[in-house]
Amino acid sequence: MSIISAVANTKLYIGDVTAGQEQSDYEAVDPWTEVKDLADIGEFGDEANIIEYETIDDARVKKAVGTRNAGDLSVTVARMEDDAGQVAMRAAAKTSNHYDFKMVLSNGEIFYFTGPISSARNQLGGANDVTQTVFTVAISSGVLEPT
Repeated sequence: MSIISAVANTKLYIGDVTAGQEQSDYEAVDPWTEVKDLADIGEFGDEANIIEYETIDDARVKKAVGTRNAGDLSVTVARMEDDAGQVAMRAAAKTSNHYDFKMVLSNGEIFYFTGPISSARNQLGGANDVTQTVFTVAISSGVLEPT
């Protein structure tokens, strides 16, 4: 029987400019830099584009699976200007480079993916809120996940 796992204790790491997209490429990344003070990690994973075409002879819309998109991962952190992972994320957001990422869930499952950081937006909120930064990782690879 499977056991559910909590999001608490999930870790996110950024690597260098991407070296590849095979599991062995990700496993060879050294060092991985942990992004600290995670407050929220959004959703990610493949979603297929559906190609549609209409046929006259049977008056139907036919559908086929097209390209797949792993999405844009929204990563919210409590802003720490001296955290090495956040510093790396902010620096990456100023480039057009694709970076390797590793996410380790609390149950030990590991996800690997690659993409550029398309934004690093500061979120202030109200008087009793923590200053946050919201990074967007535009995932451009497939997501390697445990099978």
